[in-house]
Amino acid sequence: MTDVLPVLIIASQPSCRNQIAEVAQKCALRPVFAMTLADARSILSELRPAAVVCGDELPDSDLLSSIHVLRSAARAPVVAVSHLAEWGRCLEAFSAGAFDYIACPPDPREAERVLRLAINHGPEPYAHRTAA
Repeated sequence: MTDVLPVLIIASQPSCRNQIAEVAQKCALRPVFAMTLADARSILSELRPAAVVCGDELPDSDLLSSIHVLRSAARAPVVAVSHLAEWGRCLEAFSAGAFDYIACPPDPREAERVLRLAINHGPEPYAHRTAA
């Protein structure tokens, strides 16, 4: 049986969540969903994703705080997804530790490029990790 790498998608907005999930599936990744940061933390206690994609409209956290929490909890690259396509917002996400930034609605080609980079070139590329 071939293992499919999981990617955690944290987004409260169905349209954004579904668009990112489609791209993840195209990249042969298994989307795992959380609608809140609390849900994500619970999932991360049992799952080690290849990457985390975090939206900016969570009911229990803002994007920058979420990135800080997820970076340490996930031990995987965190990709920020925001409805604000502003350079300043992007820089804030990078300063908080985001691997990359995608404006929502995501361009499928850009989202695919970012996901592939996150998995292959993140702080600890998934292929080089030892089993937990």
